[in-house]
Amino acid sequence: MAGVDKLRIGLAVMEARPGDLRHNAAMVGHLCEQAAEAGAMLICFPEAALTSYSGPKAREFALYPEAVSSILLPLADRYGLTIFCGFIEAGESGGKPIVSQAVALPGASEIGLYRKSHLGTLEQEWFEAGNEIGLFDIGGMIGVGGSAGPTVGIQLCIETHLPEIALVQSLRGAALILAPFASPLSVQRRRELWLRYLPARAYDNGLYVASCNLCGGHFGGGALIIDPKGQVVAEDFSGRQALLCADIDLSLVKHLRQQENTKNPAMGDRWFPSLRRPELY
Repeated sequence: MAGVDKLRIGLAVMEARPGDLRHNAAMVGHLCEQAAEAGAMLICFPEAALTSYSGPKAREFALYPEAVSSILLPLADRYGLTIFCGFIEAGESGGKPIVSQAVALPGASEIGLYRKSHLGTLEQEWFEAGNEIGLFDIGGMIGVGGSAGPTVGIQLCIETHLPEIALVQSLRGAALILAPFASPLSVQRRRELWLRYLPARAYDNGLYVASCNLCGGHFGGGALIIDPKGQVVAEDFSGRQALLCADIDLSLVKHLRQQENTKNPAMGDRWFPSLRRPELY
């Protein structure tokens, strides 16, 4: 990684065996090692990477956060990585499980958790929804990004179709949105759909969007990074297990935010949320 505003991130495209925690944890560890060797400081795994994703079997696969902590925190310390990793979380007092994304920082004593707040129609039958927007300030830990962050937003799968979430995350300072998926679409169809709307999330909100998907079985795979101009930074649509690493330049985000105070910025240099008139909505 070069420069205080550059951050190398890794996106894991991973095959998660249903309910096989030992295998999945070993694969997470292997990909973390690869990411560290590639110079990444942050790695994002797909939705439910530690457990695999299944609504009907969610209770069977579900893990408590303590078990996830025991897997991810030692990896974060060993490789100096910030790790975002999905799992099915056991519900409290026998309640419905939760689709969660754990966040493990080097030196931390416990993991952070984002609990999926917007569920698909079928998911509402199987899972409990969280009640907070996913935002994590990791800037102090990794020492990049300055005043622009990096505050990282999390959106899980179907949540990326709700533009308000990205807007709120941008307004609250996010420089990067991570969007882990567990999508059964073919990798070609997945690429087509992501390129239809993820560039708009990035461009309209002046931030990076990075997405990755489970592969294997009925999951299609794929990984994609979009910059604040809506351009593709890197992609992997081989449909196979892979680690996609790329540098993102957080100074681009800071530049757009600073244009808020410029009288006549060029159209492509605007941070569009600054033009909102919420009193009309």
